[in-house]
Order: sequence, then structure tokens, then C-alpha cells
Amino acid sequence: MKNLIIFDMDGTLLDCETLDVLAQEFNVEDQVKEITAQAMNGDIDFEEALQRRLAFLKDFPKKKLLKIIDNLPLMPGAKELIKKLKQVGYKTAIITGGYGIVARKIAKKLDIDTYLANDLEIKNKKLTGDFRLNVNGNKDILLNKLKKKFQANFTVAIGDGANDIPMLNAADLGIAFCAKPVVNKKIKKKITQKNLLNVLKLIELNKGLNN
Repeated sequence: MKNLIIFDMDGTLLDCETLDVLAQEFNVEDQVKEITAQAMNGDIDFEEALQRRLAFLKDFPKKKLLKIIDNLPLMPGAKELIKKLKQVGYKTAIITGGYGIVARKIAKKLDIDTYLANDLEIKNKKLTGDFRLNVNGNKDILLNKLKKKFQANFTVAIGDGANDIPMLNAADLGIAFCAKPVVNKKIKKKITQKNLLNVLKLIELNKGLNN
């Protein structure tokens, strides 16, 4: 039996929202956090939220961005969970509405097999405020592509925001992790404690640790 686990990144693998952290550097934290909250609760379109937040970060230096990424806090239990699942043969992936430049670093740090993310546009070593949209409301489609790629028989998906709901519903086991109210209303399996190791118990109960 081949198993695959897919994580959202911000608020799931990371104990923060990347854009909110970057916004602190530009002193626009309150404005960006408000848009982030609206997007995660499903109150505004994800792409619109991305555009509005990135506009605040135009001309942000790439060098400074990379330094901040190196210091983003991992969610408690992230390393231990992934290590355990890889030991029993799980393939691991990130599907995030966040950015490839961040997801690449986090995937490397956690030994995650692959990632799908949006791409920030960088020119002259600075953010332009533009991006290429690869991941929006299509996380369910992307999950199925990865399922086919890895020939997985059992899929687990973990996320916290409204844009994760299609992915959580598409998985054999969808887990709302410290999620927004709109997610908790629609997803049966929930974890409310901020430690990803709690995922193991749910996977075991759903027989997802069988090889």
C-alpha cells in the first residue's frame, strides 16, 4: 500500500503566515493581517487577497526575504511527524497558496519530497509585487495529480484555511489543523492542539500506517 501525505504550509507546517511576517518589516502588519484573515475565513477571493497583500511588499529585497525565510518558525511536531511517516514509507508533499521560494526552503529543511506553490516575481533582486498563480482554489486537483504521480492508495491532507477545504475533502483522510471556523464546520476530523504529532493518532485510527 502506497501512502501520501500533503500539507498546507502557512499555519500548518509553519507556525506563522509568511506574508504577515514580511509585512512587519514594512510596518504594514495590521493591513496585511486583516486581508490574510479574510482570505483564510473565505470572506474574499484568494487570488484577490494575494494581489492586495503583495502590493504592500513591492521592492522588498530578495536577500532580506531569504534571511527571513530561514528564521520562520516550524509548527511543533513537524519534523518528528514527517520523520516518522517517511520511516513507514509515506511520500510527502506541500501544496500551498504561499510562495515557491519559501516552500522550497521548508521542503528541504523537513525532507519533504515535493511542493506546489505560487511564484513570486523578482526583478533586480527585489519583489515586484506580482506573482504567477499556480495554486488557488484548485488544491483538490493538485492533490489528485500528486496521488497519480506517486501511485498512492491512501492520501492524507492537512490544512487550516478556507482554500484548503477542497483538498481536505478530496483526501481519504482530511484533517483540519488548528483551523478557521469555516474549515471546522466542513471537515469532520480536527486537531485543535498546536502539535502536528497529534496527526499520527488520526492516521492510525484510519489505518493509514499500514504498509
